[in-house]
Amino acid sequence: MLKAKSSKLRYLIMFHVLFKRTDKEHCINSVSLNEYLKPYDLECDRQVLRTTVKTLREYGFDIKSKGGGKGGGFWLDKHPLETSKLNKMIFAIATNPHLSKEQSNEILSCLKPFVTIYDEEKLMSIIDTNHDVKVEDTLYDVYCTVSKAINDGRRVRYFTRHMKYRKDTQTLASRISKGVLFTPKWLYQSKGKLYMIGYDNTNERAQTVDLNSIIDIKIAPKLSKEITENSLNALNKTAPRDYVPEDKEIVIYKGPVDFFCKDRYVEELYNRFGPPCKPVAINSRHKATYSVSEAVITTKTLFWISGISEYEIRLKGPDKLIKSVQDYYSDLSATITKAVIISSKNHIQ
Repeated sequence: MLKAKSSKLRYLIMFHVLFKRTDKEHCINSVSLNEYLKPYDLECDRQVLRTTVKTLREYGFDIKSKGGGKGGGFWLDKHPLETSKLNKMIFAIATNPHLSKEQSNEILSCLKPFVTIYDEEKLMSIIDTNHDVKVEDTLYDVYCTVSKAINDGRRVRYFTRHMKYRKDTQTLASRISKGVLFTPKWLYQSKGKLYMIGYDNTNERAQTVDLNSIIDIKIAPKLSKEITENSLNALNKTAPRDYVPEDKEIVIYKGPVDFFCKDRYVEELYNRFGPPCKPVAINSRHKATYSVSEAVITTKTLFWISGISEYEIRLKGPDKLIKSVQDYYSDLSATITKAVIISSKNHIQ
């Protein structure tokens, strides 16, 4: 046990007691303070207590007092986490669908240093409202690793699982991708999904990665600080939302879809639309027909398909889908043309 007759030590102990053991309902006086000072061979009388409180107030701490008697004394009025704020945080953490009970407890226990001993019990009173939610432990570990990498200015190496088409057996098989070296800058949530956004050092481009797609991740070996900073400088003039799919996407079509593509795109279609509803048919020219029983085609999907040559992948049917796509591009073309005309007239004037 530390023994020291020091006024500095007295200040630290007294402030810690005020912080952890006092609130509006629990005051402290010189008699009770001496119980905590005694192990350090220190004492506190009423004058010392008043002097200490005066000094702490000068440093901006909101210490209140009330009259003598058994219920009188001093207390710290404003804590970093007041009871009302703490209750909101407990609810938000405890009802998070991405966390298990154990993970929620782990996070809430980290809040102990910021609350009084009277509020500590609340931290372990989990409000369980997600009985049917399947919690993925991997997501929590991935989130923690990415957070640490961002805070420490480090890179990560992550692995994902994707589908690979095997020509010899004409089947789809799951495989783990090669490790991608990545410098994360932001963690972002959109439409119920968590993303890490940063610079893909392996492919040398800015990238958004869905944390749910990662099956393994680790902090990468440390390189020079300059390399990490140069990677992040590529994103300086942007915000995280610039890299994340828009919250509002126009749904063009929902239902069965047939694609006609080169066989190397079969695995890409699987990753985007799920398994085919019937065996993939591939002819001698390595052209495949890929059918999905239920797919949602949004504006984002259309722009993705449009960026690929029609000889490599295209929508084959049904006719309802083809018409929906044609109508969408027709409306979009008219809107763009109208905007250009208006812009030109204003320029002429």
